[in-house]
Amino acid sequence: QAGMHKCAAEVAAGDSRRATDYDFPAAIREIEETIAALNVTTGEPDGFITPGDSPGEAALNLARTVVRRAERSIYAGDWSEKPVFGQVGAYLNRMSDLLFAMMLAERNR
Repeated sequence: QAGMHKCAAEVAAGDSRRATDYDFPAAIREIEETIAALNVTTGEPDGFITPGDSPGEAALNLARTVVRRAERSIYAGDWSEKPVFGQVGAYLNRMSDLLFAMMLAERNR
């Protein structure tokens, strides 16, 4: 996922300049479209999900956990001088939701 590399580049730069010219809003829209398409086939869960019934499901949940941790780190820091970090945080939020939708699709496979 190119977007994850772009997130890392923006965070690594750490100053007020943009490290990339990546279009985070467009990437977020694309992720949301993919989530919507997956939700059509999987539907919403009807209860608490305990991931890990298959190796694929466990791997997707682990990836989602790592992305959520990165998202929390973005919002925990004082990044107010670099507005793109808000877009990075939003991207990571939607990416973790995509990984959850993929996990549900793997479950229903």
